[in-house]
Amino acid sequence: MKRKIWANLLACVMALCLTFGLAACGEKGGPAEPNGGSSPTLDGGSGGNQEEPNRGSSDDDQKKPDGGSDDNEDDNENNDEEPHVHFAERFFVDDEQHWKICAECKEKFDIGDHNNSPEHDCETCGYGTVYTEGLQYELDSATDTYTVVGKGTMAYQKELVIPAYYEGKPVAAIGSDAFHMNTQLVSVTIGHCVTSIGMNAFRLATHLVNINIPDSATIIDGAFTDTGYYHDPDNWDSSGVLYIGNHLYEAKPDVIPSEYTIRQGTKTIAGDAFAFCENLTKINLPNGLAVIGEEAFWHCKALQDVEIPSSVVSFENKAFAYCTGLQRFVVGSGVKSLGGYAFWGCSNLTSITIPASVRSIGMALFHSDRAITDVRFEGTVQEWQAIEKDVHWSYNCSEFVIKCKNGSVTKSGTVTMN
Repeated sequence: MKRKIWANLLACVMALCLTFGLAACGEKGGPAEPNGGSSPTLDGGSGGNQEEPNRGSSDDDQKKPDGGSDDNEDDNENNDEEPHVHFAERFFVDDEQHWKICAECKEKFDIGDHNNSPEHDCETCGYGTVYTEGLQYELDSATDTYTVVGKGTMAYQKELVIPAYYEGKPVAAIGSDAFHMNTQLVSVTIGHCVTSIGMNAFRLATHLVNINIPDSATIIDGAFTDTGYYHDPDNWDSSGVLYIGNHLYEAKPDVIPSEYTIRQGTKTIAGDAFAFCENLTKINLPNGLAVIGEEAFWHCKALQDVEIPSSVVSFENKAFAYCTGLQRFVVGSGVKSLGGYAFWGCSNLTSITIPASVRSIGMALFHSDRAITDVRFEGTVQEWQAIEKDVHWSYNCSEFVIKCKNGSVTKSGTVTMN
């Protein structure tokens, strides 16, 4: 019995010694942990005293076989990117400075001080400090621009100055009838941000003889009819054409010759400008012309051949409607928009060339045209398909095929590739 007790005690002591021995081995020379501990050297010593390469660096920071690193690769990729080019369509202003805000990154750029004086507006942005007070404005929330809609509390005065900016935002339009029958006006100067002057805006302002319109204006249809300026025969040229600044406003059908050359520097042909000039057979359009207004050549039935210069950006609805003698038409390489019914009733039109610059086509472009067979598009089939077209753009006209650089498309959309 005593032997058995001593044997058990001896086993317990041995177990305790073995436990402490293993613990001591783990502290001094045990196997390295997966990410950290030191490993034993060949002579049984610890590797903890060896010099560590790039102490404090992670494996990801070590130099790669090709000599590069992740950070360097990212830097190289960034260096390969094209630099961002700021873009904005308009200036913002306060009383001291003007600037633009990039449409993409919203960063301010082109910041500068106004260079205006009481005698002239800022040459950069058009901001001026001298303008008529009391005018009535309406804010267009869609464009963040103002329209002058009436004289408001404007005091009786002969001179009207419409500013380029109001409360820091562009004044982009003058509303229809805004100064209709305002017989006190003698002079009007319109700010450089105005692009549209509404119908009858100054009609029957019978004493208005001095009109200053900026080149920015593209719509002036019927705005100045029956003003003092309009009724002054000295303002009409020998061919019966009236210009207001760099805008062709109207031609007299009974005076216009069979061929007419629009003067250099003209920016806009107003709506209805040549309407019913039935003896006009040829019109020479200058480079620099930008816009051809709505119904500008309505019912010019003798007009036969038209070439639009590359400077023209758009011609509006019905611009050449009922030009029944028109046979060939070449759209300039800068045109982006073809208005609805632009060639309505051009019954003898057989050929038209459309540039790759066109981005939109309005309703019933060739309405009632039965002779049109040769439609040429100067871009690819894919570019033609990308044009934004009214669903009825080819309504009520003859069958034709649009011939593109790399194939053709029927007016219903069937494609044949070269």
